[in-house]
Amino acid sequence: LTPWTVRNYYIFHRFIFVRGNFGLELSVSNNDSALPTFGQNLHTKGFQSIGPLSSLSAAQAVERLGESAYYHQQLLAAYRWIGSHPRRFLHLTADRVAYFWFPPPEPGTKGGISALLTWCLTLTGIAGLFVMLRHHRWPALAIGAIWLTYPLVYYLLQFDLRYRYPIEWTFLFAASYGILTLLDRFLPGTFHEQMSS
Repeated sequence: LTPWTVRNYYIFHRFIFVRGNFGLELSVSNNDSALPTFGQNLHTKGFQSIGPLSSLSAAQAVERLGESAYYHQQLLAAYRWIGSHPRRFLHLTADRVAYFWFPPPEPGTKGGISALLTWCLTLTGIAGLFVMLRHHRWPALAIGAIWLTYPLVYYLLQFDLRYRYPIEWTFLFAASYGILTLLDRFLPGTFHEQMSS
């Protein structure tokens, strides 16, 4: 990622690691009309007026000020809104925390199935992590640290299922461990002996 960071410094004259639009994301996620998920939020007045892809005046402001300055302006606007609406911000954040772990179903049958599978993976992964803590403490602590730290920034932003993708493997790993341990209890010698050899 270093070449991209160097490119960003060359273009914007400041260090931006990968992306620098956090201010915009925070602003479209926290305003008077904001809703907790990207799908819900996409058609709100706040999103439509702030996002340069949906608002001509916002796009013109990006062109006039530059991306970095516009995103910083939106960051300050988000800070002001959060400071003046703490209860609403906490309510949105609580919803986003819940949705990160247990996403709401998206419209359509596939959305319902996807949400159900994600819920099952989350619950099985959490159970598997507790089992792993008893047998392999350090890997379990590493996964627990990922679960505690990775989502923090996404709790502040409108939820989208793709934000979970980079750590989905940790849920699968923990769930698999728990299931294999359970199978080993009913079919002794199938898993833990192989792990210790």
